Amino acid sequence: MVTLALTVTREEGWMFLGLCGEASCSAVGVIGATEDNRFSFTSRVTSSNSVVGDGAVWQSQTRGPRRFVRGQTLRFIVHRRTETLMDVWLEPAPSKKATIPLERDRKFLKVATDAGNVEYLGAAGALADRGYRLAVAEEVRVEVRPSSAQGWLFVGLCGAAS
Repeated sequence: MVTLALTVTREEGWMFLGLCGEASCSAVGVIGATEDNRFSFTSRVTSSNSVVGDGAVWQSQTRGPRRFVRGQTLRFIVHRRTETLMDVWLEPAPSKKATIPLERDRKFLKVATDAGNVEYLGAAGALADRGYRLAVAEEVRVEVRPSSAQGWLFVGLCGAAS
């Protein structure tokens, strides 16, 4: 398990997490989250090897919270359940998850944000510039510490990092 820590400094910011392939990424964007483990999200396949690339939104749950709570620490789990499915949930509530279909070439976890600072902790730290290689059935814990009430968090899988 790898932990990604985000310290949010901008309420109106966003954060994308995704698994990427050579030409595109499968990404989840968290719009807001609350202490009762609810979160709003959108997901998409990007048209580039970037989690912030353009792409049509193909799944969303935006009826939940639209902002984060300043100073709150959130832990998101990213689990590549199979070669073609990724789950994202707010710990400790795996029953409230976003499930994203993946292409088989999605291998590298990438993170992008303008909401604050992201830190790859543990073994993943050495791979922060390329993305963390996420194996099938592996889980990644993402820790988020918002310091403002609004922001985005996107999660996805990408293929070969470039």
